[in-house]
Amino acid sequence: MKRRFEEPRLAPTCGACSLLVLSAEAVVLFNPGRRVIEWNPTAEKLYGYGRKEVLGRLLKTVPRGREEEFKMLMDRVKNGEKVYDLETKRLARNGEEIDVSLNLSYFHDPQTHKPYFIEVTKDIREKIKLRQWLIEMEKLTSMGKMAAGTAHHLNTPLTSMLLRVQMIKERFQDPLLQSELDRLEGGIKFCQEFVQKLLQFARRTSMEKKSTELRELVDSVITFFKPTLKVRKVNVILDEKELRGKRILADRSQIEALLSAILMNAIDAMPDGGEIRVASRLVNSTPFDPAQNRPFDLAQTRFHQAQGNPQIEISITDNGIGISEKHLPHIFEPFYTTKESGKGTGLGLSIAQNIVREHDGSITVVSKEGKGTTVSIRFPLFQYENLEGKINGIA
Repeated sequence: MKRRFEEPRLAPTCGACSLLVLSAEAVVLFNPGRRVIEWNPTAEKLYGYGRKEVLGRLLKTVPRGREEEFKMLMDRVKNGEKVYDLETKRLARNGEEIDVSLNLSYFHDPQTHKPYFIEVTKDIREKIKLRQWLIEMEKLTSMGKMAAGTAHHLNTPLTSMLLRVQMIKERFQDPLLQSELDRLEGGIKFCQEFVQKLLQFARRTSMEKKSTELRELVDSVITFFKPTLKVRKVNVILDEKELRGKRILADRSQIEALLSAILMNAIDAMPDGGEIRVASRLVNSTPFDPAQNRPFDLAQTRFHQAQGNPQIEISITDNGIGISEKHLPHIFEPFYTTKESGKGTGLGLSIAQNIVREHDGSITVVSKEGKGTTVSIRFPLFQYENLEGKINGIA
């Protein structure tokens, strides 16, 4: 006959247990058979299991791949060792593996002399993200210094090589030689462009942000690309309805460079021609609250950059070759490129991401191999409030 599990009365025999409810950390009490004896409210929130669901049942929070680690930890604390602040993972009800800091202890009930384990865990997912971000920033800083040094060393000899090639082209008019020299000149110019992008990546250039009208800026960039678009047989469809009257606080040259890099990637993704759609829409249209923004006094008008309020999204969609799933997670990494050798530096999207961050915006890429790519950029709208308190900047 199956024995019914009886929940022990721990409060009289374990004074600390009365504090479980107040603990900000997830506390789980279980016996050597790994049956749960106590489960506090923080554990309910962290793991997704209610207290009544788990009492008397086997502990379900140890991921399958960490069973051996858990057994080893139980043996260690039974032998008198201490386990404090161990970074590991625990399994939530929804299947998510949660990064936690774990303390594990072993004790005997002073009255019944029965042994118990007590596991105290703290959610450290945000701490892990911050640590990873700091590591990435450290990598980028080191890479930036290396890139700047490399670029300075290469710039002078490349300029000298290009000058010599151009002098040889002027001196000798042999068509066959001219063809070879053209290829050589093209290769040197590509290297110079790469060097300039290295410097752009390495340097934190000073920016002059001004209220910038988006429709005119986007039109200007597309107009600049018209000769290339014609040669490459690419048609651009611009939906500018939402761009009319919208302004952002931006360094115009930086945003032009950003849009140019994305458009060039879209063109390169369609070697046999195709179509690019440039669309826009308002997002996060929450009521504008001037108190949340920094005021700017200019000509008796208070200007505000709408951070966390209305944003404008510009999406650039091509019907080109797309990006495979294995490449997609790496596209913003410096020097990572899917283009053929000599056709891409791998710095375009990395620089684009830096520009977007400098403008308090965001950039996302959605792509499917063989189906095309959509790059979406969001910027906070630049709004101003006139003396009558009327908000302008959104048409």
